[in-house]
Amino acid sequence: MHSGFSAYFYESLGGIKSSVDAVRYKVFTVNPQFPTQIIQKSVKVPTSFGYIHNNCELKETNFTMNLVVLFNTQAHLVLTEKELASLKINGIAFETFQRENKTQIINNSTIIIGSGDYKIEFFKIKVWRVIYGL
Repeated sequence: MHSGFSAYFYESLGGIKSSVDAVRYKVFTVNPQFPTQIIQKSVKVPTSFGYIHNNCELKETNFTMNLVVLFNTQAHLVLTEKELASLKINGIAFETFQRENKTQIINNSTIIIGSGDYKIEFFKIKVWRVIYGL
């Protein structure tokens, strides 16, 4: 039961999921989800390389993430096309960051970033679920 909760916390709320192809978080996916009640969260994922840190905050439509990608590992940051259009990494527009760091994009919305400390910012549309009664 505890491992199920841990997996849910790290993978869904924290948005950190190890790759199937590169185990032990050598390559991992970053895709944090924000239920409507949560606006801030901090995750520290233990790996054999050290701790992956991911601190996220959502204020209205402004999303900020402080992410630590460990030495000799790689993160795949999953974004929508609209999020990618507003993306800044370490205060630099993504187009400039990509050119300066030779950052790769796969499937027009997943960014591959290597080791380092990153401040990631973009506009995020919050989805509100409406339940209609009979």
